[in-house]
Amino acid sequence: MYGRKRESAEKFKRVKRWTARTVFGTEVQDELKKTIRLKTGGWNGASSGRLDNQKAFGQYQAELSKLWERTSAAEKERLAGVAELWNRMGPSQEQQAKQVHGTSLAC
Repeated sequence: MYGRKRESAEKFKRVKRWTARTVFGTEVQDELKKTIRLKTGGWNGASSGRLDNQKAFGQYQAELSKLWERTSAAEKERLAGVAELWNRMGPSQEQQAKQVHGTSLAC
């Protein structure tokens, strides 16, 4: 009796919000994946077992942070502009295809 009826409950749609850093992560993902693979053996590396993939996933933020810190202010400004554009219109067709065809770290 109390609260909303099930039929009228609002449906929430998850929306990806892009930041300069997340755009940067997509742009350097191949380099990042290669670096992590060399350090941990995970993500389709030589031994690519479950433990190696867990190590690889644990290294992602640390390696991304190292690359981000070395990025110039001008490049960060450019990435912020790209993030703003992607938040309005979505990533480019090329970037979307890259995510779908398995080159993203999530795959």
